[in-house]
Amino acid sequence: AIGAGGFEMPMTPEQLDGQNAEHAKEFAGVDKATVLDLARTNGAAAATALRAMSDAQLGESAEVFGQPMTAAQVTENILIGHALGHLESFKAATGQS
Repeated sequence: AIGAGGFEMPMTPEQLDGQNAEHAKEFAGVDKATVLDLARTNGAAAATALRAMSDAQLGESAEVFGQPMTAAQVTENILIGHALGHLESFKAATGQS
């Protein structure tokens, strides 16, 4: 959405935390196979969308939680960085070391 221009942050950090807490409750009993399937499917869709973006689109910026960020920075810091921050719990959940 940032790459297309006109992005406006749809929620506050507190609203996102609340949404994440509700999501965690709703899906607490989901099995490992389902989680891995969703991660693969959503990861592939994200990669396809990113590959389709031009350099100009990746350079577009918007305010994200009060900070100006380009689409490339959102990709690096949130899409990739956030997942890497959870890597240890991903490994534990999948039985990997």
